[in-house]
Amino acid sequence: GVVDLLIAMPVLFLLMAMRDVGVGSNVVLAPLFLVIAVASCLGIGLWISAINVRYRDFRYVVPFFVQLWLFVTPVIYPSTMVTDRLSAFGLPEWLYGLNPMAGAVEGFRWSVVGGVQPSVALIAVSAAVSALLLISGFTSTAAVAREMLRPPFIVRDHFDNLAVLRQFSGPVLVAHGRFDRTIAYQHGVRLSQAARRAELLTYESGHNDCPPTWD
Repeated sequence: GVVDLLIAMPVLFLLMAMRDVGVGSNVVLAPLFLVIAVASCLGIGLWISAINVRYRDFRYVVPFFVQLWLFVTPVIYPSTMVTDRLSAFGLPEWLYGLNPMAGAVEGFRWSVVGGVQPSVALIAVSAAVSALLLISGFTSTAAVAREMLRPPFIVRDHFDNLAVLRQFSGPVLVAHGRFDRTIAYQHGVRLSQAARRAELLTYESGHNDCPPTWD
């Protein structure tokens, strides 16, 4: 997706120049919204991979889910079409930010081509949801920082999943590659040991090829 974006951006700027659409100073914020989009997609991808390990037929639902996600994201319409409806029902506009791509797409469009500025609450909620999706597989960000030779004290919020799992009484499925160099395999082991009812699926794979086969 990022490669496609990099290829499409020159075409977009060319069309903007042909239509006399200028690029404002807001374009400096475009990388921020790109990071939110990448984080949300990666987080959703990790969750879909984990669910597919447990329920093999789930892969047939993924194309429908992706298509549905496209229509509930403000790609071909402005976010105000949804937030105005929410306001009409007495609901806060930031609820739309629970779709992490809503803030990312609307913010990126505003920063590049202008238009109505999205609300700060919408962007903040989208960024928070993206972060939660992305870090949900970590035992704690401090532990990851320590393994990457970074001082743990620089991480203000540790997202201590170990502490949460010790208090969680429901079933937990942990899938991890033994040769994962991004998130060490021991993170998955410690998560499964901390949970009361956990199953650890170990694959002879790395980070991006886990599971090694979908069959």
